[in-house]
Amino acid sequence: VGTVYSGITLHIRPRITGGEDDRIALQLEVMDNQIVGRQRVFETDLAGIPEVIKRQYIGECVAHNHRPIILGGRIQEQEIDTVNKIPFISDIPYLGDLFRRKVTQKERREVIIVVTPHILSEEGIDASATPKESMHFDTFDSVLFNDRHILKGGDVLGLDPVNSVPAIGPDGKRFTEADVVDLTLLNIVKRRQLVTKLELLKDYLGGEELSKLTWM
Repeated sequence: VGTVYSGITLHIRPRITGGEDDRIALQLEVMDNQIVGRQRVFETDLAGIPEVIKRQYIGECVAHNHRPIILGGRIQEQEIDTVNKIPFISDIPYLGDLFRRKVTQKERREVIIVVTPHILSEEGIDASATPKESMHFDTFDSVLFNDRHILKGGDVLGLDPVNSVPAIGPDGKRFTEADVVDLTLLNIVKRRQLVTKLELLKDYLGGEELSKLTWM
């Protein structure tokens, strides 16, 4: 008993070569498994053992940071013959051709693999650890899913981490749920540098009192 994977599987091992142009050496392994049929071992075996055609490519290439590279493509062409007929009558010589129809369909499939490597600096890992957060994900300045943000533990402000309730502010009063939401949004804006030299947090909490909040 084992597992049979169908479709295209891509394994990449990157290595940064350094230099001013930030090149990345990629070790590639592309596997394409296609199920073409099933083989029955026993009469009671309804599903059977899948018959798989395996294709594999192993190679290396060098790519530049934030620049897409086309690894290659796969073109598959096949012909499918379908026969529609009336039982018994279609098997009569000469006359049976009138009750039988054969249809041949041709299919062409093409798959192109494009890889765009991104080198993440230690300062930018938190902001662009996923491709959808990267400014280089789309070369036409139309960043995909740019309106989405994955909330992390360090983003939440004004919340007591022990009891998970709004904490007490510098004025001795407990924050409301609306205050927690406002502080969290302002913190995300500041950490992602959405506004240059943002000072809203200090204005909101009263300047130096900001440093007294230990839960930050």
